[in-house]
Amino acid sequence: MRATVLGIALVLVTLVGCSGGDDEKPGNTGGNSTTNNDCEGRSETFSAGMTKQAEGGAVNVELVKSDIAPPGQGINTWTLRLTDSGGEPIAGAAVVASFKMPDHTHPAQQKDGKETESGTYEVAPYFSMPGFWETTVTVTPSGGTPSSVLFSFCIAQD
Repeated sequence: MRATVLGIALVLVTLVGCSGGDDEKPGNTGGNSTTNNDCEGRSETFSAGMTKQAEGGAVNVELVKSDIAPPGQGINTWTLRLTDSGGEPIAGAAVVASFKMPDHTHPAQQKDGKETESGTYEVAPYFSMPGFWETTVTVTPSGGTPSSVLFSFCIAQD
């Protein structure tokens, strides 16, 4: 009986800790409206073609497009173009998108990217709830060293 009560209490604490409350107010997050003030000043403004350079400059990751723009709640499909420091496409790389809400204790989720043409990959992050999300894209060129870039977006309430 005690184990059942503790289990129910744990579920309730988890649900309450991850749900929205009446004290949430709309926040301006650089173009992504939301009902979660936790995003203010931390998220990026989405624009098709935004590019990040990995530390050391060996890999550039361009977020060519998102089927939900700006990225939103649910499954998103991102098209990424990967280039090396000379601007040449990186074909045959292993690409992994790891996405998490840093303000929550949930473990990060990961999705493997799929190459659709030379140097172009699709990944499908799943943003399960509104709030501040970080997506780390790790690129490992064939026979090379992994490099990562970070995209951070505020996901709006559906």
